[in-house]
Amino acid sequence: MSESQVKVCENERAVDEFVLLASGVDTLCLFLDCGPLIDWKSIVEQIEYYDYDQSFSLKGVSCIREKAWMKAYPVCLRIGQFLFFVNRQSAYIKFLALGFEMRGFDGMQQWLCKILDSLRAFPERHVPWLEFLKVSRLDVFTDFAFDGEFHHEQFRTKLKKSGYFQSGENAEGKTLYFGSRASMLARLYVKSVEIEVSGKTYLREAWREKACGERRVWRLEFEFHKAKLEEIIGFREYVAYDENAVKQLHAYGVNSFEYCTETATHRNLSKVPLHPLWRALQAAHCSEYRINRKQVEQANIAYRYKMARKWVISWLAASSTSYDDLPMQYLRDFKITAADYQKAVSLLPLSLESADRDDSHQQVEHD
Repeated sequence: MSESQVKVCENERAVDEFVLLASGVDTLCLFLDCGPLIDWKSIVEQIEYYDYDQSFSLKGVSCIREKAWMKAYPVCLRIGQFLFFVNRQSAYIKFLALGFEMRGFDGMQQWLCKILDSLRAFPERHVPWLEFLKVSRLDVFTDFAFDGEFHHEQFRTKLKKSGYFQSGENAEGKTLYFGSRASMLARLYVKSVEIEVSGKTYLREAWREKACGERRVWRLEFEFHKAKLEEIIGFREYVAYDENAVKQLHAYGVNSFEYCTETATHRNLSKVPLHPLWRALQAAHCSEYRINRKQVEQANIAYRYKMARKWVISWLAASSTSYDDLPMQYLRDFKITAADYQKAVSLLPLSLESADRDDSHQQVEHD
């Protein structure tokens, strides 16, 4: 069998192992300017009485004040799975991804309208909120199981920028990116690694339902801002879930850069065949995630325990105490082994072992 025939077989096998898991909207940011229908000035003044991370009720709505990172909107509220960035005239609303995973696009829309109904200045008046909301940013995604690897040099694109960056020591923490926020930004990364960092391990249960719970799962996502949205789908109005519009955004994104079967010489990929896996992605469309609250709570507890364990081990390592002298309560509650402790010690800026070596070296010189 020739080398080209071997590559064809490998590519066909890759498509056989390719499984679509979910696709839909991942991030949505809206601009809301509704004039006197909501008294934002009064709301801002009320919020300023509370500290950051403090919970309180605003017109019967449970809120948490968070730090704002937008200069034009100096106040930030978390309400359910929404972040409200507010000034005295208007609001910038960000939908959190977990909301889409639990309730879907339509469910999030209904939830938002209920919140706005509670905040309105004239409770007796019906307000068609969708007429006042404008889309500022919309991200769509596709998750798929694929145990293979993507190589940056096998992508061809007319987008001006492309590259990759590494997050963490794990080689699978690499993110390939194409384009820019000025137009469209595409990201391709291993989602099954990212969820261990973000704590979203509840997604594995959804993957197991398609026999992909232990496989490598990739996420391909496209970030669109208002000018590009108007160019592609022709509007920015926030409407009920428009499947055709989402398909248009997916199609635009996945056709903006393509993955080839092999690397061409001199970076000329124009005549290299398109990888069959990429053709499958171009034709892909599947359902949103439907994650239940119990899965999220269990994953959140596990993630917080994991982070607490990491912090405790690091804290103990910095105490210059031998493993045998560590409090038994910590060893039992956080299941800390001698190997865990020694690894944490070795990662200190000045490890105990190196300090001991330096002390003994200086003692020899002194003697």
